[in-house]
Amino acid sequence: MMNTKDTAVIYYSKYGSTAQYARWIAEALGPGAELIDARARKLKYRDLAPYDTIVYGGGIYSGGIKGVELITKNWSKGLASKRVIVFAVGVAVDIPANRDQCMEINFKQRLISWTTGDAAADAGASAPAPDDASASGSAPASDAPASGSPDTSASGSSDSAGGAGSSDGTAAGSSESLGLKELLSQKMMPVQCFFLPGALDPAGLKGLDRHIMNLTRKMIGDGASGSTADNADVVRRLNEGCNLVDKDAIRPIVEAARS
Repeated sequence: MMNTKDTAVIYYSKYGSTAQYARWIAEALGPGAELIDARARKLKYRDLAPYDTIVYGGGIYSGGIKGVELITKNWSKGLASKRVIVFAVGVAVDIPANRDQCMEINFKQRLISWTTGDAAADAGASAPAPDDASASGSAPASDAPASGSPDTSASGSSDSAGGAGSSDGTAAGSSESLGLKELLSQKMMPVQCFFLPGALDPAGLKGLDRHIMNLTRKMIGDGASGSTADNADVVRRLNEGCNLVDKDAIRPIVEAARS
Protein backbone atom coordinates (compact mmCIF):
# COMPACT_ATOMS: atom_id res chain seq x y z
CA MET A 1 0.00 0.00 0.00
CA MET A 2 1.42 3.37 -1.06
CA ASN A 3 1.95 5.96 1.66
CA THR A 4 0.70 9.39 0.63
CA LYS A 5 2.67 12.57 1.23
CA ASP A 6 1.53 16.17 1.46
CA THR A 7 3.01 18.36 -1.26
CA ALA A 8 5.68 18.19 -3.96
CA VAL A 9 7.05 21.58 -5.03
CA ILE A 10 8.75 20.81 -8.35
CA TYR A 11 10.65 23.35 -10.41
CA TYR A 12 12.60 23.63 -13.65
CA SER A 13 14.93 26.62 -13.46
CA LYS A 14 17.75 27.55 -15.84
CA TYR A 15 18.85 30.87 -14.37
CA GLY A 16 17.47 30.99 -10.84
CA SER A 17 14.19 32.89 -10.51
CA THR A 18 11.93 29.84 -10.65
CA ALA A 19 14.14 28.02 -8.15
CA GLN A 20 13.93 30.98 -5.79
CA TYR A 21 10.14 31.03 -5.96
CA ALA A 22 9.98 27.26 -5.43
CA ARG A 23 12.16 27.51 -2.32
CA TRP A 24 9.98 30.26 -0.91
CA ILE A 25 6.81 28.26 -1.60
CA ALA A 26 8.20 25.11 0.01
CA GLU A 27 9.34 27.07 3.06
CA ALA A 28 5.93 28.71 3.42
CA LEU A 29 4.13 25.36 3.19
CA GLY A 30 6.30 23.90 5.93
CA PRO A 31 7.66 20.40 6.68
CA GLY A 32 4.98 18.65 4.62
CA ALA A 33 6.37 20.12 1.39
CA GLU A 34 9.22 18.45 -0.50
CA LEU A 35 11.32 20.56 -2.88
CA ILE A 36 12.27 18.73 -6.10
CA ASP A 37 14.58 19.94 -8.88
CA ALA A 38 13.19 18.62 -12.18
CA ARG A 39 16.57 19.14 -13.86
CA ALA A 40 18.32 16.80 -11.44
CA ARG A 41 16.48 13.69 -12.59
CA LYS A 42 13.81 12.66 -15.07
CA LEU A 43 10.52 12.48 -13.22
CA LYS A 44 7.68 10.12 -14.09
CA TYR A 45 4.17 9.67 -12.78
CA ARG A 46 5.30 7.13 -10.21
CA ASP A 47 7.40 9.91 -8.65
CA LEU A 48 4.31 12.14 -8.37
CA ALA A 49 1.80 9.49 -7.28
CA PRO A 50 2.55 9.59 -3.53
CA TYR A 51 1.71 13.30 -3.21
CA ASP A 52 -1.73 14.79 -2.59
CA THR A 53 -0.75 18.19 -3.99
CA ILE A 54 1.60 18.96 -6.88
CA VAL A 55 3.02 22.47 -7.32
CA TYR A 56 5.03 22.85 -10.53
CA GLY A 57 6.99 25.91 -11.66
CA GLY A 58 8.89 26.74 -14.82
CA GLY A 59 10.13 29.71 -16.82
CA ILE A 60 8.28 30.80 -19.96
CA TYR A 61 10.03 30.20 -23.28
CA SER A 62 8.30 31.12 -26.57
CA GLY A 63 5.01 30.95 -24.71
CA GLY A 64 5.66 27.48 -23.29
CA ILE A 65 6.20 26.77 -19.60
CA LYS A 66 9.49 24.87 -19.34
CA GLY A 67 8.94 21.23 -18.45
CA VAL A 68 5.16 21.51 -18.01
CA GLU A 69 4.79 18.25 -19.95
CA LEU A 70 5.39 16.58 -16.60
CA ILE A 71 1.89 17.79 -15.71
CA THR A 72 0.08 17.59 -19.03
CA LYS A 73 1.38 14.17 -20.10
CA ASN A 74 0.57 12.63 -16.73
CA TRP A 75 -2.87 14.20 -16.37
CA SER A 76 -4.77 11.10 -17.43
CA LYS A 77 -2.52 8.81 -15.39
CA GLY A 78 -3.77 10.17 -12.06
CA LEU A 79 -2.94 13.87 -11.72
CA ALA A 80 -6.53 14.78 -12.57
CA SER A 81 -7.56 13.47 -9.14
CA LYS A 82 -4.94 15.53 -7.28
CA ARG A 83 -4.62 19.20 -6.43
CA VAL A 84 -2.36 20.55 -9.19
CA ILE A 85 -0.98 24.09 -9.25
CA VAL A 86 1.35 25.54 -11.87
CA PHE A 87 3.33 28.77 -11.69
CA ALA A 88 5.03 30.37 -14.68
CA VAL A 89 7.87 32.88 -14.34
CA GLY A 90 8.98 35.62 -16.71
CA VAL A 91 9.28 39.35 -17.35
CA ALA A 92 6.22 40.16 -19.46
CA VAL A 93 3.29 38.43 -17.75
CA ASP A 94 1.90 41.74 -16.58
CA ILE A 95 0.48 42.00 -20.12
CA PRO A 96 -2.91 40.17 -20.20
CA ALA A 97 -2.50 39.02 -23.81
CA ASN A 98 0.73 37.26 -22.89
CA ARG A 99 -0.92 35.42 -20.01
CA ASP A 100 -3.80 34.38 -22.26
CA GLN A 101 -1.37 33.13 -24.89
CA CYS A 102 0.56 31.13 -22.32
CA MET A 103 -2.63 29.47 -21.05
CA GLU A 104 -3.66 28.55 -24.59
CA ILE A 105 -0.30 27.12 -25.61
CA ASN A 106 0.21 25.09 -22.45
CA PHE A 107 -3.27 23.97 -21.46
CA LYS A 108 -5.53 24.27 -24.51
CA GLN A 109 -3.26 22.91 -27.22
CA ARG A 110 -1.88 20.20 -24.94
CA LEU A 111 -5.44 19.15 -24.11
CA ILE A 112 -6.18 18.84 -27.82
CA SER A 113 -2.98 16.82 -28.32
CA TRP A 114 -3.89 14.49 -25.47
CA THR A 115 -7.50 13.96 -26.58
CA THR A 116 -6.49 13.10 -30.13
CA GLY A 117 -4.57 10.14 -28.73
CA ASP A 118 -5.47 7.00 -26.82
CA ALA A 119 -7.39 8.76 -24.06
CA ALA A 120 -10.03 10.04 -26.47
CA ALA A 121 -10.25 6.73 -28.28
CA ASP A 122 -10.70 4.83 -25.03
CA ALA A 123 -13.45 7.18 -23.93
CA GLY A 124 -15.28 7.03 -27.25
CA ALA A 125 -15.18 10.79 -27.55
CA SER A 126 -14.23 12.89 -30.53
CA ALA A 127 -11.40 15.39 -30.22
CA PRO A 128 -11.74 19.06 -31.14
CA ALA A 129 -10.85 19.97 -34.70
CA PRO A 130 -7.30 21.26 -35.14
CA ASP A 131 -8.58 24.75 -35.93
CA ASP A 132 -9.95 25.00 -32.39
CA ALA A 133 -6.38 25.93 -31.44
CA SER A 134 -5.48 29.49 -32.36
CA ALA A 135 -1.73 28.99 -32.02
CA SER A 136 0.65 26.43 -33.42
CA GLY A 137 2.72 25.82 -30.31
CA SER A 138 5.24 28.58 -30.80
CA ALA A 139 4.43 32.17 -29.97
CA PRO A 140 3.32 34.38 -32.86
CA ALA A 141 5.70 37.23 -33.60
CA SER A 142 3.27 39.76 -32.18
CA ASP A 143 3.32 37.98 -28.85
CA ALA A 144 7.05 37.26 -28.70
CA PRO A 145 7.58 39.50 -25.64
CA ALA A 146 5.52 37.00 -23.65
CA SER A 147 8.40 34.62 -23.61
CA GLY A 148 11.37 35.49 -25.72
CA SER A 149 14.15 34.85 -23.21
CA PRO A 150 14.84 33.07 -19.95
CA ASP A 151 13.52 33.76 -16.35
CA THR A 152 16.01 35.29 -13.95
CA SER A 153 16.62 35.10 -10.25
CA ALA A 154 16.74 37.71 -7.54
CA SER A 155 20.49 37.44 -7.64
CA GLY A 156 20.66 38.57 -11.25
CA SER A 157 21.04 35.26 -13.05
CA SER A 158 18.26 34.58 -15.54
CA ASP A 159 15.37 32.09 -15.68
CA SER A 160 12.64 33.27 -18.13
CA ALA A 161 11.67 36.46 -19.81
CA GLY A 162 8.18 35.13 -20.05
CA GLY A 163 6.41 37.07 -17.38
CA ALA A 164 6.23 39.82 -14.86
CA GLY A 165 3.31 40.88 -12.84
CA SER A 166 0.11 39.00 -12.31
CA SER A 167 -0.04 36.38 -9.62
CA ASP A 168 -3.73 35.64 -10.17
CA GLY A 169 -4.50 31.99 -10.81
CA THR A 170 -6.39 31.07 -13.95
CA ALA A 171 -8.13 27.72 -14.13
CA ALA A 172 -10.66 26.14 -16.43
CA GLY A 173 -12.41 24.14 -13.71
CA SER A 174 -12.01 21.58 -10.96
CA SER A 175 -9.57 18.84 -11.93
CA GLU A 176 -11.37 16.33 -9.75
CA SER A 177 -14.88 16.87 -11.12
CA LEU A 178 -14.40 16.98 -14.90
CA GLY A 179 -14.53 13.91 -17.12
CA LEU A 180 -13.18 13.72 -20.66
CA LYS A 181 -16.37 14.98 -22.34
CA GLU A 182 -16.54 17.96 -19.99
CA LEU A 183 -12.88 18.73 -20.69
CA LEU A 184 -13.53 18.60 -24.42
CA SER A 185 -16.45 20.99 -24.15
CA GLN A 186 -14.32 23.34 -22.06
CA LYS A 187 -11.31 23.00 -24.37
CA MET A 188 -8.83 23.77 -21.59
CA MET A 189 -7.06 21.57 -19.07
CA PRO A 190 -8.39 22.54 -15.61
CA VAL A 191 -5.00 23.48 -14.20
CA GLN A 192 -4.75 26.41 -11.83
CA CYS A 193 -1.92 28.58 -13.17
CA PHE A 194 -0.26 31.59 -11.55
CA PHE A 195 2.07 34.07 -13.26
CA LEU A 196 5.03 35.41 -11.31
CA PRO A 197 7.45 38.22 -12.22
CA GLY A 198 10.96 37.10 -13.12
CA ALA A 199 14.26 38.83 -13.74
CA LEU A 200 16.60 39.18 -16.67
CA ASP A 201 20.33 39.71 -17.01
CA PRO A 202 20.96 40.06 -20.78
CA ALA A 203 24.69 39.57 -20.29
CA GLY A 204 24.08 36.23 -18.57
CA LEU A 205 22.14 34.62 -21.43
CA LYS A 206 23.80 31.82 -23.35
CA GLY A 207 23.44 30.08 -26.69
CA LEU A 208 19.88 29.73 -27.96
CA ASP A 209 18.52 31.92 -25.15
CA ARG A 210 20.68 34.81 -26.33
CA HIS A 211 19.58 34.26 -29.93
CA ILE A 212 15.89 34.26 -28.97
CA MET A 213 16.41 37.43 -26.94
CA ASN A 214 18.04 39.23 -29.88
CA LEU A 215 15.27 38.10 -32.23
CA THR A 216 12.57 39.23 -29.81
CA ARG A 217 14.24 42.61 -29.33
CA LYS A 218 14.48 43.09 -33.10
CA MET A 219 10.84 42.18 -33.74
CA ILE A 220 9.61 44.60 -31.11
CA GLY A 221 11.99 47.32 -32.25
CA ASP A 222 10.80 46.93 -35.85
CA GLY A 223 7.21 47.36 -34.73
CA ALA A 224 6.21 43.78 -35.56
CA SER A 225 4.01 43.71 -32.48
CA GLY A 226 2.75 47.28 -32.74
CA SER A 227 3.78 50.50 -31.03
CA THR A 228 2.33 50.35 -27.55
CA ALA A 229 3.38 51.43 -24.10
CA ASP A 230 3.52 47.75 -23.11
CA ASN A 231 5.99 47.00 -25.89
CA ALA A 232 8.15 49.98 -24.96
CA ASP A 233 8.35 48.73 -21.39
CA VAL A 234 9.26 45.23 -22.54
CA VAL A 235 11.99 46.61 -24.84
CA ARG A 236 13.43 48.51 -21.89
CA ARG A 237 13.49 45.33 -19.79
CA LEU A 238 15.14 43.36 -22.57
CA ASN A 239 17.77 46.02 -23.25
CA GLU A 240 18.60 47.03 -19.71
CA GLY A 241 17.72 43.89 -17.78
CA CYS A 242 15.41 43.86 -14.78
CA ASN A 243 14.75 42.16 -11.47
CA LEU A 244 11.02 41.88 -10.78
CA VAL A 245 11.17 38.87 -8.44
CA ASP A 246 8.74 39.43 -5.57
CA LYS A 247 8.36 37.10 -2.61
CA ASP A 248 4.88 38.44 -1.87
CA ALA A 249 3.72 37.09 -5.24
CA ILE A 250 3.73 33.52 -3.87
CA ARG A 251 0.89 34.18 -1.40
CA PRO A 252 -1.97 33.08 -3.70
CA ILE A 253 -0.05 29.91 -4.57
CA VAL A 254 0.50 29.03 -0.93
CA GLU A 255 -3.17 29.68 -0.18
CA ALA A 256 -4.24 27.50 -3.11
CA ALA A 257 -1.97 24.66 -1.98
CA ARG A 258 -3.39 24.84 1.55
CA SER A 259 -7.04 25.06 0.54
